[in-house]
Amino acid sequence: MTIIFRNQKTSIKYQFDNIYYQPKKCQSCNTQMLARTSHCQQCNTCFQKRDHHCIWINGCIHYSNQKYFTMFLLATSVGGVCKAVIDYQFLDYVMHFTTNNLLSYIKCKELASFNIFRTIQWNLLHFPISSMSFIMHTMIAIMVGLLGLIHVKQVYDNQTSLEKRKNSAIKADLINKYALFVKDQNGNIFILNSENNAQFRNSKYIALKKQESLKLLQTYKPFKK
Repeated sequence: MTIIFRNQKTSIKYQFDNIYYQPKKCQSCNTQMLARTSHCQQCNTCFQKRDHHCIWINGCIHYSNQKYFTMFLLATSVGGVCKAVIDYQFLDYVMHFTTNNLLSYIKCKELASFNIFRTIQWNLLHFPISSMSFIMHTMIAIMVGLLGLIHVKQVYDNQTSLEKRKNSAIKADLINKYALFVKDQNGNIFILNSENNAQFRNSKYIALKKQESLKLLQTYKPFKK
C-alpha cells in the first residue's frame, strides 16, 4: 500500500484548502494524505487528483493520465464517427444499386412509399452486419464523445468527478444538515462538519450564515489552473 506521485512537482502542487481537503491520514495506507488525494480500493493505492477507477483500462484516472484519458475518449469517438460514415456510405450504395437494378427485391409501387424506417428495416433484413455496425458505432461515437466532452470541461476547470460529487455533498449538508462555513481571525475559510466539528468550538472562529455559505460554495474555485 503506497501513495503514488509521478514526480516531486506533483506532490507539492496543491495546498489544503480546508473546505474540500483537510489534512488527514489514509485509513488503508496508514499514511498522511496530501491535498487532492484519495484512496482507490481496487488499486489499493492513493492517487493525487484521482477522478475514478476505469474498468476499461483496469486502472485509475488521476493527475498523470487524465489528459491522455480524455484524448483517448475523443479519439475513440472520432473513430466511431468514421466507421459509422463508412457503413452508411456502403448501405447507401447497395440500397441504390439494389433498388435501381434488382427490382425483384422490391416492387416498383413500394419504392414511392419508402421512408427512413422502411429503409432501416430493409437494410437490417438484407445487410444485418453492416446495419448493426452502423448503429453500434453511431451510439459509441455519441456516448463516448459526450463523456469525452465532460472530461474536457473537467480538465479545463481543473476539477475531478470526485470533487464535483463532494461539492454536491457539501451543498446538501449546508441545506439539509445545517453545516456551516466558519472564518478565523485572518479571514481564512473552513467548513464545519462532523469530522472537524470539535476543532472550531472556540471564540476565534466566526460562523457564516447559510446563505453566505451557499454563495461562497457557488463561486469558490479551490484549485487554480
